[in-house]
Amino acid sequence: MQLFEEHLDASNVAERLWVGARPPADRRLERFTLVVLCAREYQPTEVAWTGRVTRARLDDDFGEPPTPTEIQEAVIAARAVATELHGGGQALVTCAMGLNRSALVASMALLMSQPLLTPAHVVYLMRRQRNPHCLSNPHFQELLDRLWSSARAITIPTSRGRRPRLRPGSR
Repeated sequence: MQLFEEHLDASNVAERLWVGARPPADRRLERFTLVVLCAREYQPTEVAWTGRVTRARLDDDFGEPPTPTEIQEAVIAARAVATELHGGGQALVTCAMGLNRSALVASMALLMSQPLLTPAHVVYLMRRQRNPHCLSNPHFQELLDRLWSSARAITIPTSRGRRPRLRPGSR
């Protein structure tokens, strides 16, 4: 489902999770309890949004993989999204065009919160729900695969106090 209200180009990619292009700073985005800004070049400080703002200053350079700082910021933002969704909130994850950086953070959040999903599942989901060109940056696809298969689980607590596994059988 595409959302073009309030001059916003965004797509509902999962329950309460939206991915889109950079939102106008002067419009109220009352639908969202969390807005994530993933474009390094678009980080407005004065905004009219009513929800919380999380920042992940990412570059979408097809020639270079993400830096350790960018990876850390993406993981922190994805954790914020996963936590927001777990608590019943609505999250909007954005970048310049709503294709790569925002889809990376949203995909990471889905992998954190839905342990049965795989990177292939979330790439397919982003491309089907948002745009066929989502996650076309090969470094971002590689990062999803690496984080998913890594022993460094990126998870959020469940309501029972246990931490879901990033994938079945992982520790």
